[in-house]
Amino acid sequence: MPFIDQQASMKLQPELMSGERILWAGMPNPSVIFHSTDWALVPFSLLWGGSVLFMGVESFGWWHGIRTRPA
Repeated sequence: MPFIDQQASMKLQPELMSGERILWAGMPNPSVIFHSTDWALVPFSLLWGGSVLFMGVESFGWWHGIRTRPA
């Protein structure tokens, strides 16, 4: 049987319905914040998310005011 963290298990217990049981409960290692590959992934994800947000705003016409269709 896998390790069950008692603190995490107690936090999840009120959310369970009758007949449900916890198979695994744990918490991430708090000392690990970033990994060595994050130096490239974080800026790339910010750039990608920003471009998607910009394209979405442009497609609705919010950037330059609401565009109207010609009659």
